[in-house]
Amino acid sequence: AQFSADQPSPHPRVAVVAIDDDTISELPARSPVNRVFLAKLLKILDGGGPAAVGLDVTMFEPSYEQSDDHLLAGVLANMKAFTVVATGLKRGKRRQSISVIKDAGVAFGLANLPVSTRDRTLRSFRTAFADSDGELHDILATILARHDGIDVTSNTDDIAIDWYGRPGWSGADGSILPPIATFSARNFIKA
Repeated sequence: AQFSADQPSPHPRVAVVAIDDDTISELPARSPVNRVFLAKLLKILDGGGPAAVGLDVTMFEPSYEQSDDHLLAGVLANMKAFTVVATGLKRGKRRQSISVIKDAGVAFGLANLPVSTRDRTLRSFRTAFADSDGELHDILATILARHDGIDVTSNTDDIAIDWYGRPGWSGADGSILPPIATFSARNFIKA
């Protein structure tokens, strides 16, 4: 990501490494995301010394090669950075990642979003969702924020998204929201 002098500096503590269309076009298949590729990418990212890594990729189904799942699980188990892997609720139940990933010793956070059933638009967010038994499950961002020392309560209330709060926008308190640097995973590693 490139930033010019007329743009605010990127956020100093947050960056996104996106598995974007350019990255996917180089992978053997769109889904499941290639586990060997993820393992290599996570090793590179962990080597950069991040405070935390959020892997917004669900792993409910095994990959085509069981050995690929074991490779990824080994990398996850040895991450120096605090790592959260995406999971989700479906029909009121928390879905489990495949056992080898579930047993890798990482945290799991929901990837669910409160998308409108009327028009499939995202207008709000929640810090947690309740399952059919009423147990609260935090979203991935909540867990990462807490790891960074931010006091975030688990709450199922919808919180409106401030659509005017784009990077460079001045908030009511005078603060300027920095942009989030976003990089294509393709730039880190070839599939």
